[in-house]
Amino acid sequence: MSQSTPRTAPVGFFSIFAAAAIGLAACGPHERELRVQPAPPAESFILSDADAASIMSTANNAEIQEGQLALQKSRNDAVRQFAQRMVSDHSSMNQQLAEHMRRHNGMAGANPLTDQLVANGRTTMQNLQQLDGLQFDRAYIQNQVAMHQWLLNTIDNALIPGVHDDRLEKELRVARDVIAEHLQQARQIHSSLGR
Repeated sequence: MSQSTPRTAPVGFFSIFAAAAIGLAACGPHERELRVQPAPPAESFILSDADAASIMSTANNAEIQEGQLALQKSRNDAVRQFAQRMVSDHSSMNQQLAEHMRRHNGMAGANPLTDQLVANGRTTMQNLQQLDGLQFDRAYIQNQVAMHQWLLNTIDNALIPGVHDDRLEKELRVARDVIAEHLQQARQIHSSLGR
């Protein structure tokens, strides 16, 4: 693969996987559910290696922040262990991305998708901060299931097909396997928490 020309993400990708940004929406005075918000249109989205790194880094940062919040708020051992894993694994992924960008004198910059992820990450954090106990645990884990599913779809359908650098592609494939494990673990915890 060459490192020169950015590619356009697959047409319709961002509209098909409209889960680009996850937020908690109030559905009642004591319940919250996840709301999936639409992603930027695919027609104008050009994917470069820096974009791929930026998307991954932004998603990792959201996972780290939410994991740290879960470590502060949750008293459930399974949720706390999962949250600690999110902080550790996603911090490690960010270190790998930063090393890659340093090797290539590149910078992961903002793009429409990272801007939307940041904004919705803030909303998710604000909403999670308002919850406690089992309600927090359920909302946190539900968000983790949705976010990790979105991230797997994004890696498979846009990031890996769009990158030009072989090393970055390899790093994304390794990250994909870890994220798939996270998704499986989050689903198991979600099932154990009930509705």
